[in-house]
Amino acid sequence: MDISRFVNSKDIREYHKKIGYEYNAIEAAWLVYHCFDATLAEKHEAWQWIISNLSDMTVTDSEDCENKSVHRLLFDYMDLENKFLNEFKSEYIDWYFTYKNIFEKVDSVEWDCGHEGLFSTFEDCVNCAINTGYLGEALKIIIRRGKMDSFDLLGDNGTVIIEPEKGQIMAVTPAFISDEEEVFLEKFHRLFHKRCFRFPIPFERGDIVSVIDEYYGHTNPIVFTGINNPPGHVSELRDFKESREKLLFSGMCIWGYEVDDEIHYYNEDHTPQGHCGIQTSVWWTYMDVEYYQGKLSGINGILEVVSSWIKGEFGDDLCLLLAGYQRFLLEHIYRKTCPALYSRETLQSAGIRVNDDK
Repeated sequence: MDISRFVNSKDIREYHKKIGYEYNAIEAAWLVYHCFDATLAEKHEAWQWIISNLSDMTVTDSEDCENKSVHRLLFDYMDLENKFLNEFKSEYIDWYFTYKNIFEKVDSVEWDCGHEGLFSTFEDCVNCAINTGYLGEALKIIIRRGKMDSFDLLGDNGTVIIEPEKGQIMAVTPAFISDEEEVFLEKFHRLFHKRCFRFPIPFERGDIVSVIDEYYGHTNPIVFTGINNPPGHVSELRDFKESREKLLFSGMCIWGYEVDDEIHYYNEDHTPQGHCGIQTSVWWTYMDVEYYQGKLSGINGILEVVSSWIKGEFGDDLCLLLAGYQRFLLEHIYRKTCPALYSRETLQSAGIRVNDDK
């Protein structure tokens, strides 16, 4: 099995194939766990392959699963998920199913149109969800279970997430679990969220990249500066490449520069206030990073200047950096503020050309 298929970033995936990188058991398990588009069945198949084909490892440096076999952890986790799924789909006389479509985020919040339909079987609920309604628009579908004539219809009775095209199951959340099962799940999930790895990556300081979001595409362009440490720390990529694995919370974050193009009108005379330009930000995780493929138009052109400066393409000439930065920033401010303050004719008479794009 090609485990690199589970790498979210196509650029990192292709790079691993190019250099012939071989994953150990826990690295492979981590990639499968965090894969965006793998179904539950595909993840289980991959974990079974890891158990059968990759040497077992013992987790020796985790407060959650210390001295545990990676193979055993995967086996027990799959066993629980199968148990939860079978229990959820079972046709109890007094259980019914309903679903709702989840759409894009608005102001970082997912929105939906409420629960739709009421079905006596899980299969009927799935068939209706994928064959009617918002075909091609929903990002995912959440199926819930409840009892008639009871508030439990929308209670905490477990959920199943399916993808909207074929209704394949992506994840399952249990409703009724024992204390022992709950402790195991908490430790398992913490292990795969807190443990940090040092996979090889093709990116260098100054590259313009973006981060993949599971449901909502890519972020805005970013000038990549390093892993874990903010810009200005000298270790960054050197230490990153020398160490294959490092246990630090959020140690797989990337740092970089992005553009903030917001201008606000707070003053009584309508003069602009607020930050506009380059800012430092952090994203998780570097394994979801790809080279930016879009056009750097408008104020985003600043990123090309910053990228060239970081890569040393015009030496350490700070004046040249500031000149390029100022050019894009002023053009952006003119384009955003002048049309709000003056008519097009007035601007043209002053020799200022304003494009229609904002």
